Amino acid sequence: MACTDGKTFPPTLAQCWRLLFRNVSSCVQTGCLILGLSAGGGFAADEHRVQIDVAIPKDEFFDQATPRLNQALKGSVQINKMDITSAREAIQRVQKGETDVAIVPVSALADVIPGFGIYDLPFSFAEKKPDDFFTSWQLKPELSTQLNSKGLSALGGVWYGGVRVIASQVPRRSPEDFKDSTIAFSNNSYKSIDFSGVGAKSVKMADDDIAWKWKEGKIDAVEVTWDQASKLKPAFVTQSNHRFGGLVAIYKDDKFTALTPQDQANIAQAINETESYVTANVIARETRAISTIQFSRDTASLNIDEVVREQWRDALNATQAKTISNIGNQIVSEAKAQPSQDLKLATVSWNAWFESSGDVAAVLATGTPYDFVLDLGRGNYPTALADLISKQLQDKIDSSKGDIHLLIKPVLMGGLLEPVPGSDFSAARMVISRKRLVPDVDDTLYRQKALENQITLNELAEKLSVSKPLRWSLMARSPGCARVVLSVWDAAGVKPLDYLVVSVPITTNGETGQDSCSTGVSGGQLVSGLSGLLELGDAHTGNAPADAALHLFEADSSVGNQRTVAVYVDREAFESAEKSGSKLPVYAWELNGNLSLFLRQQNMLPGSILEARDRLGDPQPYADVVKRMTNALFFGRSNQDTVESEKAKAAMRQLSARVSSPIVLVRYFDGGGRVQYLPLAMLGANAPDALFSHRVTVVQPLQDAQKTTPDTCVNSWDFAIPTELDGAGPDMVKLLEQTEWRVQGANFNWYQDNTALITYISPPGGAVQTTTNALVLLAHHGEGDITFSLKGLPSRVLDTDVNRRFMPGSVAILAACSTVGASTASRQFVKLLVDNGMSAIVASPFQVNTDFGVRLAVSFVTVAQELRTSGEPSRFVDVFNRALQKTIDAYGENSGYADMALEFQIIGNHELRMCAGPVYSQQGVQ
Repeated sequence: MACTDGKTFPPTLAQCWRLLFRNVSSCVQTGCLILGLSAGGGFAADEHRVQIDVAIPKDEFFDQATPRLNQALKGSVQINKMDITSAREAIQRVQKGETDVAIVPVSALADVIPGFGIYDLPFSFAEKKPDDFFTSWQLKPELSTQLNSKGLSALGGVWYGGVRVIASQVPRRSPEDFKDSTIAFSNNSYKSIDFSGVGAKSVKMADDDIAWKWKEGKIDAVEVTWDQASKLKPAFVTQSNHRFGGLVAIYKDDKFTALTPQDQANIAQAINETESYVTANVIARETRAISTIQFSRDTASLNIDEVVREQWRDALNATQAKTISNIGNQIVSEAKAQPSQDLKLATVSWNAWFESSGDVAAVLATGTPYDFVLDLGRGNYPTALADLISKQLQDKIDSSKGDIHLLIKPVLMGGLLEPVPGSDFSAARMVISRKRLVPDVDDTLYRQKALENQITLNELAEKLSVSKPLRWSLMARSPGCARVVLSVWDAAGVKPLDYLVVSVPITTNGETGQDSCSTGVSGGQLVSGLSGLLELGDAHTGNAPADAALHLFEADSSVGNQRTVAVYVDREAFESAEKSGSKLPVYAWELNGNLSLFLRQQNMLPGSILEARDRLGDPQPYADVVKRMTNALFFGRSNQDTVESEKAKAAMRQLSARVSSPIVLVRYFDGGGRVQYLPLAMLGANAPDALFSHRVTVVQPLQDAQKTTPDTCVNSWDFAIPTELDGAGPDMVKLLEQTEWRVQGANFNWYQDNTALITYISPPGGAVQTTTNALVLLAHHGEGDITFSLKGLPSRVLDTDVNRRFMPGSVAILAACSTVGASTASRQFVKLLVDNGMSAIVASPFQVNTDFGVRLAVSFVTVAQELRTSGEPSRFVDVFNRALQKTIDAYGENSGYADMALEFQIIGNHELRMCAGPVYSQQGVQ
């Protein structure tokens, strides 16, 4: 091959390579001209003057490389097939010019070119296969640079040779799980890994020896490919994906350029075709093997997340430090990078603008009145402030057969804007016309006209709006960055669907200046990215609607200091106003502080909770908690905000006095668009400032919970309660050791150590429950893992291990530390349970007191036994309250534990029912 500029092949290899194998005609058009190919694809030169060394591992598809190359090159080259142990020799032969091309493992090339050690560097890559490190036409630039520095180049990229995992007969995942173990590596691998950093012994042996020693139990674990794992049939496969196999074809620059252009082109094409065959078949085989193991009844898969991966890196750092230094920080950093995810886009957009005397204003002037206009249209309006609607609102539109009615409540944040005196700045209704949702062929034309100022935004809205624009009259009061927040609800005012934060700069003269800020709309895209959005009623057929709803959300941090907005609606008062035509009682206010910071910062609410626990023997130990929560929720940023919040607080008091057991729907998004869990029930704790006169049922529903039928009921109990729990006090240690309360009977199942726990939540093949279950889990929950005891095997069970499928209507009681806390990691376990079928969860957003957790778990066992004995069905919320009361009774009504119980809340369908059924035995442990 040569290029039309007359230069030889190697200087333009990187440019021509991709074109050659993607499209030969394009190659010619761009200046890479293929010369002298014979009809048979052979060489014009003498036979066997070109040599290719092949020193690669034994493999059914790797073994096809030599015959496929011979076939493609019509026997015109001499191919030297060598053992993998001769890979270093093959590389040296290329360097010395004794052979033209060598195909070798990347691990062998790393001995000469350190960057290629990235493929063998354990736990260096993110969990998914690094596609950009395995491309058929070129190497990573950093690898090419290192290779070129030695006078070498590569024909194409790295061939995919499969990923390595670890097989064992006991559950091992984290570094400490492999301490004092023996890990076998195949001689067919060019290199083994030094696992001494975790206290393990690495042994290299022949595949046949591995097979019989594995069968005899003389080795603890084996590094294998997925295909090898499926053949070994181990009890557990740790999905470590800790290193990758690969091949690369290299040549010496001056040696290869001595070949004719025809020979160069033929070799390159033959190697590319062989690489495509090998890579495609290895990937297909690996995919089949993974599927076989995932659906196997004999083998369970143990996931490894980025937290455990980092633990491995830390443990092996001492033994790998020099290798990492040689590879280079840039390559290592790229390998660790997590793959990005695509965002889903909606088809309907919010459009907002400010106008004065018919003119649209991008910057507002102080002392000037404006109309703030909000519209919902088919796509973005040119020059308007636009953003996509949330996934929840889109789902509402998609599922509705007729017009969609919305309630929109505006809130002014920051005090820079105020309603024009005498104007109505209250909640307004928007009706989406289904007929106007259908795109029009002239939509693009109208947008172009608006862009060219041939029509106004109001005229464009007449053409593209799916509703009718809403207007509020505002006055710009002070310079700065003003924000208008809009909370979007369903017609009944009890189901929040979306929110927006519209920002606009205000200056003294209405021109962009030092005090201006970025103009934009945010909020809808935050909600649309949420998978755990809370809704009431969609996932079940219960007949107990919420008595009230509290919606809290924060402005995105990109528009300035995060501020929290609250909106409260009382259903009965709302319905009454609807019937009488009165002003809708929707209370909205801006909180004075950042609520998410208050909930997560240790010296705020979490610290107050810990202090209360230290004073459980004192009268009203939670008084400071109630006071702080009240101030955080109901202290407004402005006087008007405080007036609104006081109205909401009064309405909540009236609700508690009016309804014996009110249900309040709470939904809260932080500034990152993440769902947070607000322990609102704690405002009913024994304290001078208590808001609720008695217990309020706070429901934070799960949108993703699967639908249930009216006759669904829980008929099986799974007790994941250990006999040994780290951190338990002496009394609780004795209680856990006892067996008399561990009731046994039909559909009572027990899981009492880490091995049993992982077998339950990660059964081989991802077993599907055939009954509707209640899971009672007593464990420690960290950042992404759970455990009974760090002495167990595995020492930790990852949240991502959850692959058991639960029947819709199943519930989980989590007496575990912070499974719905402020961080994403603390909520991951709950999310996975819900994704796998759970319909309701009992959990706490705080670190659970270990002894209280033990008592609570034992109380649920007792209630389960009582239900079976009585033969009566019961609602999940009633079971929850009975278990809490038994826990309180165990400590004493005035001990302070009654208020600690308020830390727990139901997330999901509280109306689920527990089946009635007899207990066949009440003695012993299953």
